Amino acid sequence: AGEFTGSLDNGGENLTLVDASGGNLLNFAYNDSGSWPGRADGKGSSAELERIGDLSSTQPELNTELANGDKWRPSSEFHGSPGRDGAGPDNRVVFNEILSNSDPPEVDVFELFNTQGGDLDIGGWFVSDDAGEFKKYRIADNTVLPAGGLLTFDASEFNNVANAESLVPFALSGSKGDDLYLLEPDATGNLLRFIDRVEFGAAAAGESFGRWPDGSSGELYPMTSQTFGLLNESGGNAVRVGSL
Repeated sequence: AGEFTGSLDNGGENLTLVDASGGNLLNFAYNDSGSWPGRADGKGSSAELERIGDLSSTQPELNTELANGDKWRPSSEFHGSPGRDGAGPDNRVVFNEILSNSDPPEVDVFELFNTQGGDLDIGGWFVSDDAGEFKKYRIADNTVLPAGGLLTFDASEFNNVANAESLVPFALSGSKGDDLYLLEPDATGNLLRFIDRVEFGAAAAGESFGRWPDGSSGELYPMTSQTFGLLNESGGNAVRVGSL
């Protein structure tokens, strides 16, 4: 169809598509801040439209919609999906509960939940708290996450220089908050897709954050009790609500 010989500005710029006679077909600006997907700003994803079929077919409405960061999402495919449809959010496995401000003798913990109806072999997948280095902790080969099941990993595994799978040991920041990424590689270790990513803020000592309901892909909420290895709704557990 043609060859693109330019480059796209990392900080955002205007994009224009013209027809053979020089008439504007599209004319809009993308950005790398605000409502635009942050993971597309050099953190492994491309920005892709969420629902192409919902866009206007007339101008100037179409240009206005394309310039709205809320219409775009980060690709689940690592480095995007040029030339083919994006698969959209993966979420076969999600971070279901996290303890980031552990109260000794407790240690940092994260829990994974299989949202699928079949078992998943997650051996070789990577977990990281840093978009600058996604290969920090490698889940051991032949690790099977049962359908609808849970697996927990604590600091003795991902923050342990003596553990060969702890490639870059890391701890979760309970005082400032942190991010966690789960990525699937191919058979040779090349990153293929983002499975899940969560962001959480500062935590009270000993208080875990959990997905509500279990296995959902929304935000994490502080909970009244830790339920690692069990569903977050177990034992009458609930989202912790303040006095206001």
